[in-house]
Amino acid sequence: MKIAFVDMSFHIQNTKSSQFFIDILSPLGEVHHISNIDAWRVVPKLKPDVLILWQYMITPAEIDSWGVRNVVLIPMFDACPHTMDFWNQYKKYKVFCFSKTLYDILRKNNFNCFHSQYYIKPSNAKGLKSVTNMQNAFFWERYDRLTWDTVKHVVEKLPVKNLHYHTGLTQNDKVRPTADEVLKYNITFTTWFEDKTEMDKILDKAGIYISPRLEEGIGLSFIEAIARGNLICAFDAPTMNEYITDGKDGILFTHDKFPAKKISRTKIALMQTAALERAKKGYKTWDKSLNNIRAFISEPLTDYNPKLTLKGFKIRSIHQLKFLIKKILRRA
Repeated sequence: MKIAFVDMSFHIQNTKSSQFFIDILSPLGEVHHISNIDAWRVVPKLKPDVLILWQYMITPAEIDSWGVRNVVLIPMFDACPHTMDFWNQYKKYKVFCFSKTLYDILRKNNFNCFHSQYYIKPSNAKGLKSVTNMQNAFFWERYDRLTWDTVKHVVEKLPVKNLHYHTGLTQNDKVRPTADEVLKYNITFTTWFEDKTEMDKILDKAGIYISPRLEEGIGLSFIEAIARGNLICAFDAPTMNEYITDGKDGILFTHDKFPAKKISRTKIALMQTAALERAKKGYKTWDKSLNNIRAFISEPLTDYNPKLTLKGFKIRSIHQLKFLIKKILRRA
């Protein structure tokens, strides 16, 4: 079986965030990891048995123009619309959902879809972090929609004595901690890590991880933190609130809703233990689902017959022409 796995070029060149799923598919046959830029040239020549579009939501006319009879869409909750006005046009394909919220929307409307919640095997076998680590927190200022202006209201309810603040926004001084807050929480800053191990060393010392996004597609950063044994504080939205029950195994907040009172170290420890237990159970469920995932991916679409429409032909021809022009210019 030949599988064309079309992914965003940024994932392939930088984050490698889809590699774990490609590894899952490898027992099915040849998996060709193709960037969305090259797909228009590569997929028609490859003639795959299965076409997987990872976060790459193109129109049905474009998908049909490739002539693959088994098509699986893998959208990310934070990067796609959630209305049926959008999704009804994709009803003839299969959809794999990492988000239970998105799955429920599609399943309710009789889509051929599958859901499995991704977990990494927990690495913290002992369970609890030390008391010192429970007082250490990590926040990655990654997006301007979630900054210190909001996060500080969560931190002030936690037993935080040391906060590491990783700055992802280059010009954001107005919403960063004040000099008094830097002293109060003993805040240390980084702006860049040469490699991931530098970041991991800091995260290993932190008992509390403040998730950096308002929404997630999967949530690899906080899923890694859960597996590490960190207590997660996250915005109350998918996919974070699909992994966390507020006050039981993590903390959920919004721009105007925060913990009502100071949370003790004892309470933090209890939530941390509950989170680790949830991660252990979640990983077992995820691991058991792998064969079902492969079966869903490989199962043929019986009622789907891809047709090359005039619109699809024009779009494909334009992409192929652009590639040919680039090839000629490179040789010139």
